[in-house]
Amino acid sequence: MNQNPLDEYVSGLLKEKQIPDTMENHAKLIEEVNNFIDISLANSLPDSELDALNIASDEGTISDRMIESTLEKSGIDIDAVIDRALADFKEKYMKGGRNE
Repeated sequence: MNQNPLDEYVSGLLKEKQIPDTMENHAKLIEEVNNFIDISLANSLPDSELDALNIASDEGTISDRMIESTLEKSGIDIDAVIDRALADFKEKYMKGGRNE
């Protein structure tokens, strides 16, 4: 089966932690990883750009395109932030308790 890189990453984490790679475990961990990446990206933004996104969110005008555009214009190295987030997540996940 062809998996995307995030699916492969999550399957690897579950295998390394000796947790069955069931649909439920996989979906839960994918969500946790995505949330961790999102938080890492948000924390990498300059305050002014994060504030603008927060205002748009409060006003109900935020969109995926707005978020993507803000990230692109921010000047941050998105790939580096994601790579660091994945490494940090793995470290925390492997040190944590069994999440089944």
